[in-house]
Amino acid sequence: MILAGLASLVACGVEAVIGPEDVAGTYMLLTVNGVAPPVIVGRDGDVTVEVLDGRIVLSWQPDREFSPATFTRSIKYRITDPSQFVNGGPAVTVFSEHLDGSFTVDGRTVTLRALAPVATHQEEIAVAVLQLSGGTLTWQAGDALRYSFQRE
Repeated sequence: MILAGLASLVACGVEAVIGPEDVAGTYMLLTVNGVAPPVIVGRDGDVTVEVLDGRIVLSWQPDREFSPATFTRSIKYRITDPSQFVNGGPAVTVFSEHLDGSFTVDGRTVTLRALAPVATHQEEIAVAVLQLSGGTLTWQAGDALRYSFQRE
């Protein structure tokens, strides 16, 4: 009887409760707005901003007293400015944005919280709420950008 009840819950789409240990791993950038990188994510006149690649690493270290669930997110960008010339071509700048902090899991929602030291304490500088479906984390960054990361 109990097994039949569990089978019907699974069949209806109810998923088991998950925690940080279940989502820990490396997630590679798969798409931005459904397009595989490189993809243009911004434009100012002739200047373009592209996302080249990215990753999110979720780590679970239960033996750590402070913040056992940590993350590192890095996204690599390329800015091309055809109005500036370098070596006979448009100026190109490639850089990576890195964020580190802690994460929590609530059902299929993973919340990343980045902290920075400020004088005598840590201050939250960024929060990102991601949705987990299968092995894919999806991050809606503002109204225009939707990043999908696939678990390795």
